[in-house]
Amino acid sequence: MSHTASLGATAGVAATLTQNELDALRARLRECWNPPVGAAEAQDMQVLIRVNFNQDGSVIGSPVLIEGSASPYGPAFAESAIRAIRRCSPYSFLPPSKYEVWRTIDMTFTPRDMFRG
Repeated sequence: MSHTASLGATAGVAATLTQNELDALRARLRECWNPPVGAAEAQDMQVLIRVNFNQDGSVIGSPVLIEGSASPYGPAFAESAIRAIRRCSPYSFLPPSKYEVWRTIDMTFTPRDMFRG
Protein backbone atom coordinates (compact mmCIF):
# COMPACT_ATOMS: atom_id res chain seq x y z
CA MET A 1 0.00 0.00 0.00
CA SER A 2 1.37 3.40 -0.90
CA HIS A 3 0.33 6.90 -0.06
CA THR A 4 0.56 10.07 -2.08
CA ALA A 5 2.22 13.18 -0.78
CA SER A 6 1.88 15.98 -3.28
CA LEU A 7 4.15 18.84 -2.53
CA GLY A 8 1.27 21.25 -2.87
CA ALA A 9 -1.86 19.32 -1.98
CA THR A 10 -1.44 16.04 -0.16
CA ALA A 11 -3.75 13.08 -0.45
CA GLY A 12 -3.69 9.60 1.08
CA VAL A 13 -1.14 10.27 3.79
CA ALA A 14 -3.21 13.23 4.96
CA ALA A 15 -5.55 11.00 6.95
CA THR A 16 -2.74 9.71 9.15
CA LEU A 17 -0.02 12.37 9.22
CA THR A 18 -0.75 15.72 10.79
CA GLN A 19 -0.78 18.90 8.73
CA ASN A 20 2.41 19.95 10.52
CA GLU A 21 4.13 16.70 9.49
CA LEU A 22 3.02 17.15 5.88
CA ASP A 23 4.14 20.79 5.89
CA ALA A 24 7.53 19.73 7.26
CA LEU A 25 7.94 17.21 4.43
CA ARG A 26 7.00 19.82 1.82
CA ALA A 27 9.31 22.44 3.35
CA ARG A 28 12.21 19.99 3.51
CA LEU A 29 11.83 19.04 -0.16
CA ARG A 30 11.43 22.68 -1.20
CA GLU A 31 14.87 23.37 0.36
CA CYS A 32 16.50 20.62 -1.69
CA TRP A 33 14.72 20.89 -5.05
CA ASN A 34 16.09 22.86 -7.98
CA PRO A 35 13.80 22.19 -10.95
CA PRO A 36 15.39 22.74 -14.36
CA VAL A 37 15.15 26.27 -15.69
CA GLY A 38 14.51 27.28 -19.26
CA ALA A 39 11.50 25.09 -20.00
CA ALA A 40 8.60 27.37 -20.90
CA GLU A 41 6.12 24.76 -19.69
CA ALA A 42 8.00 24.02 -16.44
CA GLN A 43 5.21 25.42 -14.25
CA ASP A 44 2.83 22.84 -15.72
CA MET A 45 5.18 19.87 -15.48
CA GLN A 46 4.57 17.10 -12.98
CA VAL A 47 6.31 13.89 -11.96
CA LEU A 48 5.25 11.15 -9.58
CA ILE A 49 8.12 9.50 -7.70
CA ARG A 50 7.83 6.46 -5.38
CA VAL A 51 10.11 6.57 -2.35
CA ASN A 52 10.76 3.80 0.18
CA PHE A 53 12.09 4.73 3.61
CA ASN A 54 13.93 3.03 6.46
CA GLN A 55 12.59 3.58 9.96
CA ASP A 56 15.24 6.25 10.57
CA GLY A 57 13.85 8.30 7.67
CA SER A 58 16.66 7.48 5.24
CA VAL A 59 15.77 6.60 1.66
CA ILE A 60 16.01 2.92 0.69
CA GLY A 61 17.59 2.38 -2.71
CA SER A 62 16.70 4.68 -5.58
CA PRO A 63 13.43 6.58 -5.82
CA VAL A 64 11.39 5.30 -8.78
CA LEU A 65 9.74 7.43 -11.46
CA ILE A 66 6.09 6.33 -11.69
CA GLU A 67 4.78 9.04 -14.04
CA GLY A 68 6.54 11.82 -15.86
CA SER A 69 6.04 14.57 -18.38
CA ALA A 70 6.26 13.80 -22.09
CA SER A 71 8.05 17.13 -22.59
CA PRO A 72 11.63 17.15 -23.88
CA TYR A 73 12.49 18.55 -20.43
CA GLY A 74 10.68 15.67 -18.70
CA PRO A 75 13.74 13.52 -17.96
CA ALA A 76 15.68 16.47 -16.49
CA PHE A 77 12.64 17.46 -14.44
CA ALA A 78 12.26 13.92 -13.05
CA GLU A 79 15.97 13.67 -12.26
CA SER A 80 15.84 16.98 -10.39
CA ALA A 81 13.03 15.60 -8.19
CA ILE A 82 14.96 12.38 -7.50
CA ARG A 83 18.09 14.39 -6.62
CA ALA A 84 16.04 16.48 -4.17
CA ILE A 85 14.69 13.37 -2.46
CA ARG A 86 18.21 11.96 -2.06
CA ARG A 87 19.71 15.30 -1.00
CA CYS A 88 17.12 15.81 1.75
CA SER A 89 17.58 12.36 3.28
CA PRO A 90 17.22 11.45 6.09
CA TYR A 91 13.71 12.60 6.92
CA SER A 92 14.25 12.11 10.64
CA PHE A 93 11.30 14.34 11.53
CA LEU A 94 8.84 11.69 10.30
CA PRO A 95 7.33 10.05 13.40
CA PRO A 96 8.63 6.49 14.02
CA SER A 97 5.25 5.57 15.50
CA LYS A 98 3.67 6.14 12.06
CA TYR A 99 6.31 4.27 10.05
CA GLU A 100 3.72 2.00 8.41
CA VAL A 101 2.08 5.15 7.00
CA TRP A 102 5.20 6.70 5.46
CA ARG A 103 7.27 3.57 4.71
CA THR A 104 6.38 4.05 1.02
CA ILE A 105 5.23 7.41 -0.30
CA ASP A 106 4.40 8.46 -3.84
CA MET A 107 5.46 12.10 -4.13
CA THR A 108 4.10 14.41 -6.80
CA PHE A 109 6.46 17.21 -7.76
CA THR A 110 4.98 20.27 -9.49
CA PRO A 111 6.65 23.70 -9.45
CA ARG A 112 3.28 25.43 -9.21
CA ASP A 113 2.36 23.64 -5.96
CA MET A 114 5.86 23.47 -4.53
CA PHE A 115 6.61 27.16 -4.66
CA ARG A 116 3.23 28.64 -3.85
CA GLY A 117 2.96 30.80 -0.76
